[in-house]
Formats: sequence, C-alpha cells, structure tokens
Amino acid sequence: MKCCGHDHNTRYCPDCGQELDSHPLHPLLRHCRITEKGAATAAKQHKRNFNKHPELETSARWAQQSRERAAKWKRWGDELEKLINKEAKNELCKPKMPP
Repeated sequence: MKCCGHDHNTRYCPDCGQELDSHPLHPLLRHCRITEKGAATAAKQHKRNFNKHPELETSARWAQQSRERAAKWKRWGDELEKLINKEAKNELCKPKMPP
C-alpha cells in the first residue's frame, strides 16, 4: 500500500504510523505484491546464472517461468488494487444513513 510517497508491505506506515490495512482484502493484496517481488527476484537470479553458465538451459527456462509468474501476480495485484480503490471510492460517495 502507498503512504507518505512510498510503497509499504507492512500493516502500518513506518513513517507516520497510519494503519494501511483498513480493507479486508489488503492482506491478500500484500501477499500478491510480496509473491510478485519474490518471483521477479528469482527471474533475475536465474538469468544471471544462465549468463554465467550458458550450458545451463534450465536456468533460462526457469528465468522465463519466473518472469511469467511475476507478471501473473502483478496482474492479480493490480486488479485487486483497482477493486479495493473502486470500493473505497463508492463507500466515500455513499450518503450516510442515520441509525
């Protein structure tokens, strides 16, 4: 989640202390972002291994699979973030009903 101009993978902003998990789907979004970052890191490592040792064809295949996995998790995270933002916008626009 973004706060204070930075992306954070924690429940609270380390700069201002504001809670970032106000929506029930935020933990799922955080999981998507962490998994995406892990897959992207794995892709870079496999690519480095392939560049050092071109005879390791499996590293090239694993790098491609990791890039595809990172892209998939990024798409899921982006769509989930759109859904959360849309829902938050709709909640803000709804008139408050008296009790």
